[in-house]
Amino acid sequence: MNVYLQRIKACKKRLHEKHLNGCLVLPGPNFQYFTSYTVESFERFMGLFIPLDGEPSLLLPELEADRGRRLSAIQRITSYKDAENIQQVLSSVLSRLNLQSGILGVEGQTPFSTIQLLTKTSAKIQLENVDPILQQLRLTKSEQELEKLRQSSQILEEAISYVLNTSKTGMTEKEVARVVTHRIEDQKGDVPFCLIQSGRNSAIPHHSYGERRIQRNDVLLLDIGCKYEGYVTDISRTVVIGTPSEKMKEVHKIVVEAQKRAIEAVKPDVKAEEIDRKARGYIEEKGYGEQFIHRTGHGLGLEVHEAPFILKGNSQTLEPGMVFTVEPGIYLSGEFGVRVEDNIVVTDEGYENLTSLDKELREV
Repeated sequence: MNVYLQRIKACKKRLHEKHLNGCLVLPGPNFQYFTSYTVESFERFMGLFIPLDGEPSLLLPELEADRGRRLSAIQRITSYKDAENIQQVLSSVLSRLNLQSGILGVEGQTPFSTIQLLTKTSAKIQLENVDPILQQLRLTKSEQELEKLRQSSQILEEAISYVLNTSKTGMTEKEVARVVTHRIEDQKGDVPFCLIQSGRNSAIPHHSYGERRIQRNDVLLLDIGCKYEGYVTDISRTVVIGTPSEKMKEVHKIVVEAQKRAIEAVKPDVKAEEIDRKARGYIEEKGYGEQFIHRTGHGLGLEVHEAPFILKGNSQTLEPGMVFTVEPGIYLSGEFGVRVEDNIVVTDEGYENLTSLDKELREV
């Protein structure tokens, strides 16, 4: 049985446990998880139906059907023409899969228009959020998935290392972003996001990049994602273009130590919030607690932000195969910010750090 059929089987088991007749998965990360491929969803309806009994079935518009047959792990595909009545097509598919009544799981972000279409097609259908089931299935990664994440990390590290060695005063943030993006794409990766933050912009955690030119003695904070065969890694490093001030050195040292303490606490059965506490507690101890304004980390996989989330109040216990970032930061508004981010895998004995890029406060 191939990996995608194994995932379908595991999904059906959980659907049965929750008394659902099946679920509908729309194009996106969950769709890719079960089908092996991605597709852009526009105004035409398309989705994967996973019935409790019987084979899963893809419903695609005719112009996507050939691609689906070539790339998808799902064998049963129904296609429809633009001129056909989608409600009638959908009714036929639901009837064939015995999903025209009972409880059908749908994703939490399912568009209202799709909800309307389903309920108009069958008045007997009940809808329930299936996100908890799908999230649990994707929470721990297989060795095959981990290998893709390792490769993604290698591509990203090489690109960041290259751009750190070539960035200089006078370059704009946009120019730095262009360099790192091309470097990743040349190695068969994609760039889902790219944050290039110089000077005061480094104190704005989600500043993207702009026309600001890097100046002498600026902090330069890079936070970049790389997607390889669908799987995303996310690394941040902070350097100084010139000579760092004593305050920059102090803050960077605190962030690196906070991250070290958090990573060293990673092992099975530890609560996610404990990892956050290790980083946050140290930063608070050093007097910068108010300047650490986000969670310590987030899960990685088919999405750049997925479970588990490393934050206060999350009592979820860590399990082997979970992958997440550890990325404490300190942000001094109007001055500069520092963030250091690695990608961590929970192992049977502790952890594997996918990120080997050094964390020294480089003077570029």
